[in-house]
Amino acid sequence: SKSRISEVKEIANFFSFIYFVSKKETQQFANIADQLSLPYSEIIVVGDSIEEEIRCGNQLGMITVRFKGGKFCSQEPKYNEEKPDFVCSSLIEITTFLNERILNQDKENENTIS
Repeated sequence: SKSRISEVKEIANFFSFIYFVSKKETQQFANIADQLSLPYSEIIVVGDSIEEEIRCGNQLGMITVRFKGGKFCSQEPKYNEEKPDFVCSSLIEITTFLNERILNQDKENENTIS
């Protein structure tokens, strides 16, 4: 939808690739990671369903960000694999999380001696 595309544009500059997944299955997430030749730990999954996107991402060891809104906003994690790394209710909160991750990575890189 147009609103979904405009929302993604607000956070797109943080990502090298953005995929929309129709089938929320662990294997599909793994296939995308394999196509990109990226370790699972470097992939950020943003989703609104803890039983779908968040669970799949966590099962693979990906970074998970739950967008708490819409029809799944009342869902609560029942199992550890449904607990996201970060919960947000707005795109501004997602950008804050992403900025903090980038800053932390930059600091870690500065502390690494070559």
